[in-house]
Amino acid sequence: MSVIWMQWIGSGSVVAGTASLGSRLAARYRDRPRELRELTTVLRALAAEITYARTPLVQALTRAGSSVPRPGVIRQFAQGAASDLKLPGAVLEVVWRTRVTQELAESSLTNEDLEIVNGLARTIGQTGVEEQTGALMAAIALLLDREREATAERSQYARLYVTLGVLAGVLIVVLLW
Repeated sequence: MSVIWMQWIGSGSVVAGTASLGSRLAARYRDRPRELRELTTVLRALAAEITYARTPLVQALTRAGSSVPRPGVIRQFAQGAASDLKLPGAVLEVVWRTRVTQELAESSLTNEDLEIVNGLARTIGQTGVEEQTGALMAAIALLLDREREATAERSQYARLYVTLGVLAGVLIVVLLW
């Protein structure tokens, strides 16, 4: 009798584990459109601070990070870059690229998304207002296209990974019994 219970507990554990793995894979597809939206919000706020308010970059990044409605990796990225820029000898391009690799690499963003953000390191704070605004608007347009793609992928793949996780667990249990 105890062997049967052990088999049931083991089977449940296998199905729960594979379902959890499927859910984690699906979460990347679910989170990416939201993170892209938050990133475009930060970049729009940064463009407004640079263009209209002529705010110093540290304050502009802090305010842009605060424009994200919920705490998360995107807010940490902007506010972390602002705090790093306060350090003596900080160079914006280095700080920006470091924050992209540290903070945003932990997000659901793809490498192509990160390259768009990384490309801003060459212009933000180093060129004129018009060039910075143009670069920010170009990046925003690209990220909006990526968000549309991510939304389509989310509807296509998120449920698929959850279902595959459960089905893989059931298959493993059937093969082991």
